[in-house]
Amino acid sequence: MPKSPFVLIPGAFHGGWLWRGIADRLVADGHRVFAPSLSGIADRAASLHSGINLSSHIDEIAELVRFERLSDAVLVGHSYGGMIVTGVADRHPDMFRSLVYCDALVPNDGDTVAELLAPARKDLFFETASKEGGGWLVKPVPAQSFDIATAADRALVDNLCTPQPLATFIEPIRLTGAWRQVPSLVYVLGANYRSETLKRHSAPLRKDPRWQFHELPSGHHPMLDTPDDLARLLLAAG
Repeated sequence: MPKSPFVLIPGAFHGGWLWRGIADRLVADGHRVFAPSLSGIADRAASLHSGINLSSHIDEIAELVRFERLSDAVLVGHSYGGMIVTGVADRHPDMFRSLVYCDALVPNDGDTVAELLAPARKDLFFETASKEGGGWLVKPVPAQSFDIATAADRALVDNLCTPQPLATFIEPIRLTGAWRQVPSLVYVLGANYRSETLKRHSAPLRKDPRWQFHELPSGHHPMLDTPDDLARLLLAAG
């Protein structure tokens, strides 16, 4: 029986490079793996423009799934990537066997990233866009704020993260709820991330029988802090 393909979606400001270590582990186990950067970000920064919004990112991942003719796939999102996972799976729930939210947002219909963030982080996004981004571009958050375990990985994140359009954070997501039909829903919490936003956001899922809930001893980036543990959880999902 063919093994499930994986689509790995990075968080805000990050690119597909974030998943390299995890992708290598999944490929070694015989899976096809796609770890795209989203338009306007990282190695796709040349395509950056003010019109890129949340729908732009959902559309392009939905098209990747369609053109690669993926089925029985595992869709994984980190942080902001949870918005993309939910939006894509809501359109095509029959294409996925598992959705994995890696310290990620799990939105309801009408939610925006900005409204799901802590007020201080939301205000920072609007302030940096206004003062430094021409009103439409948000600069990356410093890696130190993510409680990444090692100095080398913090330096990597600071070096490779790039700005992201404000529109991706303020456009409401539109959902029918069809994404909940995907057979396996998995949440992975980075327990050492000192921000309470995701802990509070994900708390209801602990008691929801439709969800498998896991904690890893990591900051906001389990793929960097605890890659072997995260890879094992993903392989179980696939």
